[in-house]
Amino acid sequence: MPEAWQSDRLSQTQMRALNNMNFERFIFDEQCQIGGVGIFIDLSGTTAKQVSEWTDPRTAKSSMKLLQEATPGRTKHLIFYKESKAFDIGFKIFEFWLSDKMRQRVSYIPLSTLLFFLIPSFILFFF
Repeated sequence: MPEAWQSDRLSQTQMRALNNMNFERFIFDEQCQIGGVGIFIDLSGTTAKQVSEWTDPRTAKSSMKLLQEATPGRTKHLIFYKESKAFDIGFKIFEFWLSDKMRQRVSYIPLSTLLFFLIPSFILFFF
């Protein structure tokens, strides 16, 4: 089972660079260019320390601007799974810079064994 991100092994700056590179990879796929992408983020094991590294206001603002304005890809869904209380508090900082359109695309799925049934079927088109 993969482990949660460990900031002592991979800095927040390195993690952000990897996330940006992965997002840019989607642009090479025509289907993603036209239809957009769904981003599913499993937050199991997220600690307050990790959240604090992402919630610096400058980092939060630049992350949201990149996601919404600077990248030609289109984020159709942003799904957070197993978010912690620390994440809920930290995400309030990010929400400040979310556009109304993006805010409507964000979903939160609590810890549940029924995950498959909670994700809308139009997202799971490949099953």
